[in-house]
Amino acid sequence: MEEILRLGRTKGREYSGLDDRLRNFRRLSEDLGVPKETVLAVYAKKHWDGIMTFIKDSRTQDVTSIDYRKNLSEPIEGRINDLLTYLILLKCMLVESYEHTPVATSRTNATPENIQKAIEREIIAGMDA
Repeated sequence: MEEILRLGRTKGREYSGLDDRLRNFRRLSEDLGVPKETVLAVYAKKHWDGIMTFIKDSRTQDVTSIDYRKNLSEPIEGRINDLLTYLILLKCMLVESYEHTPVATSRTNATPENIQKAIEREIIAGMDA
């Protein structure tokens, strides 16, 4: 889970800046004329496809072998972590739509630290469920 939190801090900042972790999705949503959830789905699908290929390959190949793993463009663990991160972002989008206020840009949650704490609480709550 620590790796997922690290992804939220690093990639989130790279793609969306410090103020709004959903900004990249909002911007592309406007550019393409589709809901931000659709943009997220496209990004997440790439990782899901990689995971499904790994699962299919595991039926016929030793996916733990060095030969198999060196031919991957990204380790399977990275794809899983990326997909989990996208699911957390989707949950933020849902909360935002339910409350009709931007979660990532509201004055109480604007800082990356507060967003990070919210994600950590979600992870812990999910583990306790």
